[in-house]
Order: sequence, then C-alpha cells, then structure tokens
Amino acid sequence: MYHFNSDVTLAALNTLYKESGETGRAGPEDIRIGLQQDTLLVCGARLMRYDDSYWLLRNLCTLPAARQTGLASQLLQVIQNQLEYQPLITFPLPHLNAFYRRNGFHEVDIADLPPHLSQLLRQCRRRNKGIQAMVSGVSLR
Repeated sequence: MYHFNSDVTLAALNTLYKESGETGRAGPEDIRIGLQQDTLLVCGARLMRYDDSYWLLRNLCTLPAARQTGLASQLLQVIQNQLEYQPLITFPLPHLNAFYRRNGFHEVDIADLPPHLSQLLRQCRRRNKGIQAMVSGVSLR
C-alpha cells in the first residue's frame, strides 16, 4: 500500500533521483512530495510556486522497479486535486509527452508562459531541443 507524503525529506528525494538515474536534484526551497511504501519513497517530485498563481512541476520520478504501475499518474492526480484550478506547468522530456497528455496536460506555446518560465524553458531546450512546455488546470491566458 502506498501513502502520500507532502513533506518528503531532501535526502529521500535526492536518493530517489540518484537511484533512478535522474540528473535533477531537489533543493531546500522546493516543495517535495511523493508516494511511499512504508518508509521507502517510490515516486516523488518537486514543486515550485510562482507569483501565487501557478506551479512548476520538476523531476517527477519513479523507482525503476515500480515503473509502469500507475504510481506517477496517482501522484499527479493528488497534485492536481490539491492545486484545484491553479495551473501546473512542466517541461517533460519528449518521450514523456504522451504520459502527461494522458494525465490531463496539454502543450502550451512559449509565448504564453510568464517571462521567467519562458527563460527557463529556453535553458532546458539548450540541453534537449525537443522539450515542450505543458500545462494542466486552467489556461495561462
């Protein structure tokens, strides 16, 4: 059985990232959330809030042994329910776009992003040209 943790430790989330081969790392300013099995963090992510009006989802990750089980979708559902009608933005790697579409996200043009997020998207695209901004919730306009 899995339970939601809205206060994942920095060490636990970064351990999950490392064990999963994820290059991203959480910082102390991030909101760290996840799904745990007993004390083991099996799926986690970090959230950053901007201007009290929208959220950025970074590095949603599941342990390799627990992938393809629906845990990431479950965690996204919890996040979306708690944010209610606030936009949730993410910059997934291209091979994950279909996953995010299945979970209620749609692509958004860089021109529709707030300036600091459009700058962040440009930085992400320097590392991976195929990255597209996606949003869940209400429109950014």
